[in-house]
Amino acid sequence: MDIQKSLKDAVDIAMLKEPVMNKVALDKEALVPAFLIIAAAGLICALGAYVFPTHVGFITYRPSMAFVLEQTVMAFALSVGLLYLTGYLAERFFGSKVSMQSFVAVMGYANIVSVIGFISSLSIISGIWGLVILWNFLTKVAKMEPKNVVILMVIDAVIVIFGASAYAGTMMMGM
Repeated sequence: MDIQKSLKDAVDIAMLKEPVMNKVALDKEALVPAFLIIAAAGLICALGAYVFPTHVGFITYRPSMAFVLEQTVMAFALSVGLLYLTGYLAERFFGSKVSMQSFVAVMGYANIVSVIGFISSLSIISGIWGLVILWNFLTKVAKMEPKNVVILMVIDAVIVIFGASAYAGTMMMGM
């Protein structure tokens, strides 16, 4: 596994280079680097919350290192889980021409954009650009119909909103 090549491919995918998306989608060894990119991006974002604490009025909140580790693990698990679910739905129900594994690999590489979440106020930019990458990948490489991509994105949004609400609810109840 060539880390430098994988990072270059990840940046190229973030720059919407379709040939690189195709190459990674066909690479049977691409899942390991994709998982490493997802984990590293999660760690970088969690460290950002530590390095740049949140200020609300006169109160400063800096998470503990244990929280940073917890956020990294949760970000990895949730990202991989959502990628597999989306890849499965795309392949089985929405006519994707790429396999679930290929979807996870390419979108795992695309997760490189989330490193700008190191500065939490920039996370929205990485989220929006991630949707642009997803759209391009699904319409151009996976050859999905645009209406199916929209439906899939809405399903993902509902899952994320429901999941975040359920998580916040359990945290508020102290469970």
